[in-house]
Amino acid sequence: MAFFLPSSAIPLIITALAEAELEYNQAHKSTAVTVKIKLNSFPGLINVQESIYALIWTTTPWTLPSNQAICYNSNLSYSIVKNLKNNEFYLCATKVIPEISKKLGSDLRIMQSMDGMILKGVTYVHPIYKNKICSFLPASHVVDSKGTGLVHTAPAHGPDDYLVALENNINILNIVNDAGEFISEAGPDLNGAFVLTDGIEIVLKLLGHDLAHVEDYIHSYPYDWRTKQPVILRASKQWFIDTNSIKQKALELLENVEIMPDVQNEVYRHHFKTQLQKRPYWCISRQRTWGVPIPMFYLKDTDDYIINEDTITTICNFIEKCGCDFWWNLSVKDILKEIPSLKDHLDSDNIMKGEDILDIWFDSGLSWSSVLPNKQVADMYLEGVDQFTGWFQSSLLTSTALRNKAPYKTIYIHGFAVDADGKKMSKSLGNVINPQDIILGTKNHKAYGIDSLRWWVICHENQDSTAKVSLTALQASSDEVQKLRSVLRFAIAVLYDYNHVNVNYRDFKLIDKYMLHLLACYHKEVQRYLDNYHYHKIKALVINFVTNSVSALYYNSIKDRLYCDPEDSLNRICAQYVISAIFLIVVRSVAAIVPHLAEELYEHFPLKEADSFFKTKERSIPEEWYSEDVLKVMNHILNYKKHIHKQVGAASADKHILMFMNKNQFKNLKEYVEESSLSMDFADIFQVASVKIIEEEAVSAEEYKFNVINSNRCICSRCRKFLSHQKDTLCHRCNLVVGDIKIGVVN
Repeated sequence: MAFFLPSSAIPLIITALAEAELEYNQAHKSTAVTVKIKLNSFPGLINVQESIYALIWTTTPWTLPSNQAICYNSNLSYSIVKNLKNNEFYLCATKVIPEISKKLGSDLRIMQSMDGMILKGVTYVHPIYKNKICSFLPASHVVDSKGTGLVHTAPAHGPDDYLVALENNINILNIVNDAGEFISEAGPDLNGAFVLTDGIEIVLKLLGHDLAHVEDYIHSYPYDWRTKQPVILRASKQWFIDTNSIKQKALELLENVEIMPDVQNEVYRHHFKTQLQKRPYWCISRQRTWGVPIPMFYLKDTDDYIINEDTITTICNFIEKCGCDFWWNLSVKDILKEIPSLKDHLDSDNIMKGEDILDIWFDSGLSWSSVLPNKQVADMYLEGVDQFTGWFQSSLLTSTALRNKAPYKTIYIHGFAVDADGKKMSKSLGNVINPQDIILGTKNHKAYGIDSLRWWVICHENQDSTAKVSLTALQASSDEVQKLRSVLRFAIAVLYDYNHVNVNYRDFKLIDKYMLHLLACYHKEVQRYLDNYHYHKIKALVINFVTNSVSALYYNSIKDRLYCDPEDSLNRICAQYVISAIFLIVVRSVAAIVPHLAEELYEHFPLKEADSFFKTKERSIPEEWYSEDVLKVMNHILNYKKHIHKQVGAASADKHILMFMNKNQFKNLKEYVEESSLSMDFADIFQVASVKIIEEEAVSAEEYKFNVINSNRCICSRCRKFLSHQKDTLCHRCNLVVGDIKIGVVN
């Protein structure tokens, strides 16, 4: 699958780079030039006898010495124009004449227009080496949306240019070395000049009067992702994989791969397919002094490579025994003596070891072959969106080539952390935020702890392509974790004397049954989010549930039972049962996200089943917890509560509520609440002194009719409810409870 081919990119650190190792600087400034190139012959031309110049525009003037052709598009319209300022004649695309006129600061008169196909056979004088004649060549990549509609073509320095050379059997002219310097073949003026600095200045000087216009041009330009330095496109001998032979099969296999998060599925799938489709070759060789070697022998005098069955077998044996470093540690002769077919037929002094290493994406792309036993397929690959040109792609290509199947069932794409201003974190920019500083704190910033950081991650991991790391966001995460801790800590506190008594479902109060229904639904929803990796939705669900359903509604409704009812009363035990269920289910739902908090809470949980929460077994949810009827009744009651609180506000503890219901409403209500406890149950839910329900047929099913009056009772010294008949006395319930306690003490 591998073969030699000129590479498309090499950075200033003297090694080939793949597209995945490049990043694009949108603010790069290039010296762009418009150059006049004198035509040598124009077979299709009529009427114009004077010298004609082709106009070309390029942002890489240093590549002009490597020019080997000018490309045109047969489907475009071209014109010969006269510069009315200097009377010169230019050839360019018809569409761009106004822009060129503006750039040159001169009116251009069209003398003759023609179809692009007329340009076949045109030749020109090389812009730098005047004794050299080159040809116009047709190419589909030429456009008239920018530039001049004629493209300077240097096959050694551009992928489109290179393909044109291949198609037209043009030998590649490479006059730039590995260090980005012109070599002697470029001529004495350019020899040794670095292409991106003094090389440009010298080229502009050599162009002389043929330089029609010079400008600074801001555009996107490839940079090395590690050094943050601009790269140059330069042909060099590299090892490539021809991906065309496996690309179509890889695309077919990708159709059966699930891409998460599902909200971005189509966007990511299209992006992945596009990256695969436009990749004809994969450069797998690099010029670095570390990495996995490409164990290839070469002849010193011809630079031809040597490979046969004996060399492959021997190299495999060496790797199995000594690891891949044998290539660096052993001499050529030490290796050759194990390969008779080379030792006996070739001069070992004329054989050298290759010094190239494998592209790291080739290494990592084969990780499935080492990690997964028995040719299994991974359930999931997890990485960032940039890996569509990296690990995701290299793994798919290698697995397709070697075993005709995808290496993964699912790929999950996460976002990237950026600084508070939305900028990518980089050591060179000095804006990298160390996770340890977030966890442990620094001299100037508080410590948030590992769980707050993990909570922040699940808030942002797949909602957006970037997630800002700011003090505001971290504080919000810390506050939410603290809220969760406080709600569950309350549960631990009120379960100190709970013995996990089994309770019959019919003994629960309506608010208990409602809470169990919400809890069952919460558990089901969490599982659905987990199965689909919607962690940010789990976060929102958890906070909403513990804040509103658990703390604001249920805790407030049962505190009287927990604090003031007899310790062994059924009502109190029912509340403790529900709180125990809340604790276990909520902790399990967040344990993987905030494991330290889960362990801390479980350590103080009075009903421990193991020495770690992560050793406990998940309990199944009883089917009876799910009750749409309970939900319907409670929704009606909670609507009453909303209307009551809208009228009386927060100061409702001393209010007596008269509720009006029709006969059917009252009948339905009594199926879930004992009539004897209606007043107390509703008072607890509404957080008022007392409630009385009055049947009134005129009330419709959708109507919420009630009266609010001040209670005529006094506040109880023990339970703080307005239920006492006299000031500074206990209410009837508290008298009974205290009496039982006193009797117990006397006995």
